[in-house]
Amino acid sequence: MPLIRPLLLVLCTLSIAWAGGKHLEVMAPYCQQMDYHGRPHCVIERRYETSDTGTQKLISTIRLEFDAEGNLLHEEEVDAANKKLSFADYKYDASGTWVSLVEQLEDEPVKSYQIFVDTASRRVAHVEPKTKQTEFYSYTAQGLINDTLLKTSAGKIIETTTFRRNASSHKEEQILTEKDEGRQSTEYLMQWSDKGFEIHSTFIMRHESDDRLITTYEHPDVDANGNWLICIETSTMHRPNGEKIPLPKETVKREITYHP
Repeated sequence: MPLIRPLLLVLCTLSIAWAGGKHLEVMAPYCQQMDYHGRPHCVIERRYETSDTGTQKLISTIRLEFDAEGNLLHEEEVDAANKKLSFADYKYDASGTWVSLVEQLEDEPVKSYQIFVDTASRRVAHVEPKTKQTEFYSYTAQGLINDTLLKTSAGKIIETTTFRRNASSHKEEQILTEKDEGRQSTEYLMQWSDKGFEIHSTFIMRHESDDRLITTYEHPDVDANGNWLICIETSTMHRPNGEKIPLPKETVKREITYHP
């Protein structure tokens, strides 16, 4: 599970007055957004690549820390040699409202964001003070991510993401569009089990000749709170010419501790 923070689509600029409010009046806690059950305190996910002989090789480790309200406090990914790949720190004020975010994704520079909430329109904006580049996030009435938008300081739209959900509110479709390209860049289709686990996905790379990465997921171990502890991923790359390329099987193993 890579560190991914979606961007939300709102056709507005920072010239709009933000009414303010607490973020949890607009968005569900990240714990719920990530489909965790119960009240996780710390989640550690180790990803392994499995060889044809069954030998597992550690690829990376992700660590997530949540407060008792389900707010995400810290997110970090390291490689097999424990080298930090990415991180994100979430800060909240004395009233518990989200006010800032500091993150570094892959090899990009560290970025700091100020967080602005508008409960009236169910929007949250992430503003980078130096560049004034802004990520707009909008949420459904249930507090789940709805649409996304990334804008420059001049108000130019860089990219958007749209979501479609099923009757259980799980994401079934996620489409990223890069405006410079003038077309969809990627499309992600998901299927879910009755337990709320992702069991099948299709990742379509529109910018790479419509290659399709098709993955199935198995969850042989689930804890008492209903969270999976082992996920086995089997993927095949499908080329437009009909060629199918099996990829190494990957296994994700979780350790979860909970707030009392």
